[in-house]
Amino acid sequence: MYIQIETTDTQSNSTIAWNAALAEAVRKQAKGVFFPSGEYHFYAEGTVEKYRWFSNNDSGVKKIVMLTPDW
Repeated sequence: MYIQIETTDTQSNSTIAWNAALAEAVRKQAKGVFFPSGEYHFYAEGTVEKYRWFSNNDSGVKKIVMLTPDW
């Protein structure tokens, strides 16, 4: 089973819809989240902030749009 991301406004913040779909997928133990074809916009509002270290970037607190659990 896959959970479909629910967003109809192509100009809206898809980060919020992604987080809702991910939470539902985890709750229902789905195999993943399905994105119908279209244009998606991801903005900082609704992101998860975590300290991360990247070899090609500065370390520090980063805004992460798609923080996924260990599937």
